Amino acid sequence: MHFFFTRVKQQISQVTLGVGLCLGLAIACTSQDPAPAPLPPSQKQLLVGKAWILQSFTVDPARARELFGPPITDWYADQEECERDDLLIFMNDGTMLFDEGASRCNGTEIQTLPGQWFFNQDETIITLIQENFLNIALSYDILSISADSLVLQRQLGTTNPSLSRETYVPLSSP
Repeated sequence: MHFFFTRVKQQISQVTLGVGLCLGLAIACTSQDPAPAPLPPSQKQLLVGKAWILQSFTVDPARARELFGPPITDWYADQEECERDDLLIFMNDGTMLFDEGASRCNGTEIQTLPGQWFFNQDETIITLIQENFLNIALSYDILSISADSLVLQRQLGTTNPSLSRETYVPLSSP
């Protein structure tokens, strides 16, 4: 009888070991869903929290930048140094600042003007409103936006129109 119980114990141990191994293999072979990939940043997330500075400004076809000036395509090259350091700063709440930058062309100019910005429904157009006595509103097609650049385009003029292309890069966090 003792032999019989010893034999049963061995068989139970072997079955338990077999079941344990099968369970272990089943758990190890079960595929775990990988963590979902993070969503890419939205247009708004790429835009806000940075001071954007103009890097290039071209017009095609060429047109005069100033009244009675010659038609030119590279408006950035024609700007004074004090114009090239102007900044656009976009806030999360749809407000913005138009900042004259470190150097002002006229010492009596206001350093910073408030403004507003908003996208159209599909975020392909951005409208900037400079809040001053004129409340100038300009709408731009967004050609591209990334963490490193913002490329905007808009039509200049209605008679013989030109397309302006402005490229901004982030200066820093304001």
